[in-house]
Amino acid sequence: WPFHTIIAAKVFSQLWRTATDEEAEDRLSLDAPVVAAALLSGLHPHLGTVPLQLETHGVLLAQQLWLALSSGKCCGATPSVGLSLPTKALSVAADVLSDFSRWLQDQELPVNTAAFFARKEAETGNVYGEEAAEIIARRLLTVELRDGLVQALTDYRRHLEPEAFPPTLQLWKGSQRAVQRSELLVQATSAEDVASA
Repeated sequence: WPFHTIIAAKVFSQLWRTATDEEAEDRLSLDAPVVAAALLSGLHPHLGTVPLQLETHGVLLAQQLWLALSSGKCCGATPSVGLSLPTKALSVAADVLSDFSRWLQDQELPVNTAAFFARKEAETGNVYGEEAAEIIARRLLTVELRDGLVQALTDYRRHLEPEAFPPTLQLWKGSQRAVQRSELLVQATSAEDVASA
């Protein structure tokens, strides 16, 4: 299906929700490895004009984990008083976001990430345009994660146990890093601006 990158990211964002469980301590479903294998091996190569980067899948899963762990506890219209965000779930979300490929390897999935996530310039055409579209999708689809983390850190005594502070900071840093442009994209954008001037 030749969907635009942003639409493909939105579809995967919703599909990653099936890997979460609001009742589990770490907020991952018992079927999370099976869901990951199905999404990455079965659907990933066929959805979108250019397959999403592996990091984007990590960001989308971290977003869904955040939504599962923070629902009704914090960062919404009416935060619940005295409820702390679960430390284990924050740690898992931070691990997924910091190194999604390692998380996949730890799950022992039958997914060859190198084969599915290699971007070839010959096939993609406008590499920088696709990267820019993917960063836009990450920014749009992770607003709740980034804003919720800021809200939780702003009122950390209310929402975080002391041992939850380091994974929350790691998750916040990773979420900010995931929506930044790469140096190659910055250089390409600068070169285009100079050429058009």
